[in-house]
Amino acid sequence: MAGMSTGIIQFSCHHREGGFDCGPELWDRFLRARQCCREWGIVGYDPARYMGYAFGNLSLRWPCGPENAFLITGSGTSGLATLTPNDCALCERCDLEHHALWSVGFTKPSSESLSHAPFYRRKPRVQAVIHGHCGVVWRHARDLDLPCTPASATCGTPELSHALDLSAQEIPGDSGMVAMLGHEDGILTFGPSIEDALQLTGEMIARAERLDRG
Repeated sequence: MAGMSTGIIQFSCHHREGGFDCGPELWDRFLRARQCCREWGIVGYDPARYMGYAFGNLSLRWPCGPENAFLITGSGTSGLATLTPNDCALCERCDLEHHALWSVGFTKPSSESLSHAPFYRRKPRVQAVIHGHCGVVWRHARDLDLPCTPASATCGTPELSHALDLSAQEIPGDSGMVAMLGHEDGILTFGPSIEDALQLTGEMIARAERLDRG
């Protein structure tokens, strides 16, 4: 067991090195969605933002194997122009109560994996989660009627994971977006496919930009 920290999120990470095969079709869909998020500027790296940390991550429910397992982009990979499967990890089990996860891959999972886990745990039909950083949506979260986690639930804390777990239980349906008020510019979208999650993210960005223009 090792404590994992990027300066943003901390949890107990039980990680073992090894590979996995997600298949070319699933991988291609994952890469297309990630590239779109990078073009929107909600996933990536900017030395002037967030103390120079890379930001944003995507995940997909694993189609076989452990219940509620998911594939997620690896720690520190958000700034990379493209990825290979070796830049991702498979989260096989998450324990929100003890702020811990078990994973396999050639890189450790995203430091924000426990923000994704509640939506796979609580919503069996959810197939994808996108966590991005989008200031315009975050600022207009109330105007957009988005559910919000409390400002007191800051990034890196069990309180944020638990707040998202509560959101996953309270939000109806299999598609939605949450603004994390204690995580600067943080938004999280989930959906029954990666394409559905991406579409909702784009729609919310467009609506927020219209509000910003007045």
